[in-house]
Amino acid sequence: MIKATDIARWRLTKKSYKGNTGYGVVDSWVADALAAAKAGLGLVDLPLVGDSNTTVNSSGWLAGLPLGFRDRGGKIYSTGLVGAGMAVGSGFAIQHWTAFSTAIGAQSGAPANLDDELTQFQLHGYAYITAPAGIIKRNRIFPDVFGAANGETWRYWMEYGDFAAGGGSFVLRAQLDISPYTVRAESPSIVCNVGDNTKLAYLDFTVPTQDAHAVGITSAAANVWLGYSSIDRLNIGGICTHFLASYGGWLLTGSSATSFLKLLKTYSQTRVGAFLARIRRKQMLMGYAPKIIVVQIWGANDTSVGKIEFKANLLECMEWFRGAYALAGGQEEELGFLLMADHRYDDVGSAFQLAREAFSAACDEIALSIPRVASFNLQTMFTAAEGDANGWYPSPADHSHLSATGYRALADRSFQRVFGL
Repeated sequence: MIKATDIARWRLTKKSYKGNTGYGVVDSWVADALAAAKAGLGLVDLPLVGDSNTTVNSSGWLAGLPLGFRDRGGKIYSTGLVGAGMAVGSGFAIQHWTAFSTAIGAQSGAPANLDDELTQFQLHGYAYITAPAGIIKRNRIFPDVFGAANGETWRYWMEYGDFAAGGGSFVLRAQLDISPYTVRAESPSIVCNVGDNTKLAYLDFTVPTQDAHAVGITSAAANVWLGYSSIDRLNIGGICTHFLASYGGWLLTGSSATSFLKLLKTYSQTRVGAFLARIRRKQMLMGYAPKIIVVQIWGANDTSVGKIEFKANLLECMEWFRGAYALAGGQEEELGFLLMADHRYDDVGSAFQLAREAFSAACDEIALSIPRVASFNLQTMFTAAEGDANGWYPSPADHSHLSATGYRALADRSFQRVFGL
């Protein structure tokens, strides 16, 4: 078994390493990328796809991973990308959401190439929306979620586009989101000229307090269409998570028509690749070599199939994402994977638990055999008794999910035990 002290020593040699820690599989590419991010010397973005444990109760691993990384001494550098039409009134990224009252759908004059982004909800459908005059697109962020020090400079950036005819204009504004709603910064009027192009608008602003802030469009002279946006901390290394898909109660494997793998094959690799390319572009614009780690979380709903089939389908899912990234111009050495079978269910060897142990073993085997792939073994990471005692499950009756505290605590432990962070 590899120990954390071994990892720390090998990291100094800058040589590749891979092995089973007893709590999962460490891979040097993944571990070194995360170590650089923790040291403030790089960025790592983690798009997540999985079952309900990905985003359950407005938390899941989507929030648990970055918060656990922060508890290990790292930083959360960004909210992650949010599509303008995603999650109206709620959020898939940490305390960053959209709020507006116009309908989602293809609009007259919007660039025709974006219609593909409206076909399916998850894996980034509904990625853009038009905002008629008078409609405000609003995002909200709490600095304490970042763990940010007062006086930091943040960048709000947003995609927008020209119309084929009759383009509009808008203004970006950042302001305090509680009384007296002090304006921190405001952009000049941004004009959407006649055309058919995608562009980026930026607004940098200083956050002098830990209070909630709102950023977004404050006015629109005519229709504009809006794409993805995020809020980033400038000149700070770290990680962030992104939502790709969460299917509670759906099967990753097996003969069911709702199999995620079968569903995945109906999605556009071009569209998902374009989302990953946006992450890549953002890292490069901030001056870093791209490092993207796709996190896959499965197992809770897969007890009807065996380890061999689970493993084969997980490998095929990984290959699909590699293909999507390549189509978007990404390089093979920029993309990694973190595999997680769902957490320990009980300590008595029920059918649910035995299946999860087999699936965790499958994740470990894949990670040991393929470069740039690591795994967390959430069966050996803790016991169910420990989870109950620490409040890591929502209740003694619900071991299918974890509490927000549980996702965060186990992320902290996993980063330490597997990667030596």
